[in-house]
Amino acid sequence: ADIAPDDPAALMFSSGTTGRAKAVCISHNAWISGLMNVALGAQISIMRQPQLGAANENVRILASLPFFHVGGVHSLIIGGLAGGHSVIIPEGRFCPIETMRIIDEEKITRWAAVPTMVRQVCDIANESAADMSSLLTVGYGAAPSSSQLQEDVRKTFPNLLAITNSYGMTELGSVVTANTGADLEEYPNSVGRPFPTCDVRIVDLEDNIVSQDRTGEIQFRGPALMS
Repeated sequence: ADIAPDDPAALMFSSGTTGRAKAVCISHNAWISGLMNVALGAQISIMRQPQLGAANENVRILASLPFFHVGGVHSLIIGGLAGGHSVIIPEGRFCPIETMRIIDEEKITRWAAVPTMVRQVCDIANESAADMSSLLTVGYGAAPSSSQLQEDVRKTFPNLLAITNSYGMTELGSVVTANTGADLEEYPNSVGRPFPTCDVRIVDLEDNIVSQDRTGEIQFRGPALMS
């Protein structure tokens, strides 16, 4: 097919928190830009902390997030295929016991989920005989998390190299900020730095940029955003 960069790649439906769910049009260019942003962000982290490079060898991803969700379809499936990684897709609804079994049997090295899912696994990890030693990275986002969760994750997965807390949404095409490595240790409650081609600011009702101690509307600009 003759596909132009700005042609639609997908229609993803938003959560509808401000009304009825809305179809968000995401172009091929947006998703490719998002992939390049994630790849470059990962390389920057490795340059700052070379030991993180081991997490990119023989990657086996557990795709626990639903594929109607931009995090599931873009970050896990499209990202996994683009990276040439193995992607393991579980059947049915999320189950913490089944998740641990899959990590053990499939020798999963990378798992991305939402904080509640990670919390459920941490809560029952001591009751399971599953081997969690293969897991090298855990990533989560899409909901608030705490520094306590980070501590519990490190206790649950003995060989963990990195925890990543990310921020994104359907309208942004995918993840647009990530916090990992030394940054996460210093700023445990942050969602991290914006990716290289993404501008972010927080403004008041008159579109004036607010100071760091005030709340406001988050605004993004960049090539990975929806059409």
